[in-house]
Amino acid sequence: MTSTTFYSAGYPVDPNQLVPGTRIRRYTDPAPRSQLDAEMPCCDRTARLPGDAVQDQHLVMCTPCGQLYEVEVIDELDGGYGAVFTVRPEHPVLARRRSTRR
Repeated sequence: MTSTTFYSAGYPVDPNQLVPGTRIRRYTDPAPRSQLDAEMPCCDRTARLPGDAVQDQHLVMCTPCGQLYEVEVIDELDGGYGAVFTVRPEHPVLARRRSTRR
């Protein structure tokens, strides 16, 4: 069973609460080339999202945490944008570096 818990923007989320289906809202900040920056729910990193793709779904992965999200950019109708992160059930395996042995 998946969670449908929703955390509002600015609410700190414990990593143990990031279960599949959990939705976390974040504010965005303007970034270069019409992009938007949004704070990741799992750590202090930032996701850079295409700002011209409002209402589109984006797949975002935090590489240090190994957490995968589906992110939707939302027009807040006040001149700004929000981002809704939905925790995905997949946990990708990351290749860290090339082996030096042959």
